[in-house]
Amino acid sequence: MQSHAPQEHRSYLRTPDGFTVRTAGRTELKACVELYRRVFEIAPREEAVTPRLLSALGGHSGLVIGAYRDEEPGDPVGFAYSFLSRDERTGTLYQYSQVAVVEPELQGRGLGQALKMGQRRACLAMGIGLLRWAFDPLRARNARFNTDVLGGVVRTFVPDFYGDAAAGRDRGLATDRLIVDWDLMDERVLARAAGGRARPAAVRAEGLEPGRVRITYGAAAEPDPAAGPAAAAPVRPATACLPVPADWARWRELNGPERARALQQRVAASFTGLLDSGWEAFSCPRATDGLAVYVFRRRSP
Repeated sequence: MQSHAPQEHRSYLRTPDGFTVRTAGRTELKACVELYRRVFEIAPREEAVTPRLLSALGGHSGLVIGAYRDEEPGDPVGFAYSFLSRDERTGTLYQYSQVAVVEPELQGRGLGQALKMGQRRACLAMGIGLLRWAFDPLRARNARFNTDVLGGVVRTFVPDFYGDAAAGRDRGLATDRLIVDWDLMDERVLARAAGGRARPAAVRAEGLEPGRVRITYGAAAEPDPAAGPAAAAPVRPATACLPVPADWARWRELNGPERARALQQRVAASFTGLLDSGWEAFSCPRATDGLAVYVFRRRSP
């Protein structure tokens, strides 16, 4: 009878400040689940991933990766898991990353990026060149991380992705999600993997309103003086902007649940219209203290 062993123990990278990203061992899976529940505020009776599921995934083409302090072997301070998937339209195999979390007190120190880069290396070692995952459109910090920091793009919006299974900090809201396409050999991703810094798109903050799309059509740029007086001015491609609150939790606290649901619906309609019309989101810089802005470009044929 054929048996399936858990994923091979392998280290994928070490951060400059003393953390290692590696495969999670069987005895560490319970701690991974506890970390996930704590970060996402999952109540004891609410459903969540289990150590048994993680063990099965690790032995069947899935990836279970943790971030650990080098000097203190033990429980993970970050955790991500993914499973092998197939694109029904193109037949492309990819890893779908269901969860990636970091201890709250360590967020902002690059561990989230290290986890994703660890996933990237693990995928490439398997011969997989694409990683995908979902996130809440109104979590601007996540959007900025996924696009500007990692170099991913958004081409898909799924309304109520988890149905009525909203839990933790999302209780009472729709579970709309965007899907990130992270092409592991894309030029922007290669630059990030080599240590390149993100360059968010520039946006004009005037007149922005949460959930309302603004499209700038191809205006002519200034002609290049070195090209001579007869040179035609190049044309800038059309861009679209969709503002969202920079801090969704704070916005909800100030505006209440009814306005929060109304904004969710407006953002959902805007994303559906843009993505269905051939746009893709590639950046999400902060425009003002209160607003972040998704920036879209026309999708390549």
